[in-house]
Amino acid sequence: MRPSLLRHKADHAYSFRNEARFDLKTALGDSENLAANLPDYVTRFSENVKDIL
Repeated sequence: MRPSLLRHKADHAYSFRNEARFDLKTALGDSENLAANLPDYVTRFSENVKDIL
């Protein structure tokens, strides 16, 4: 999905996204797979957030 569409859908001007198949809450809620899920979640942010990480 294009970043401009995501900003419109989110109803704010912030320009970051995460394209992981789950959000942080669901990643943390799956304790058996947390070691695999958390790195996938963190690395699926848009490039401008990766600069912060």
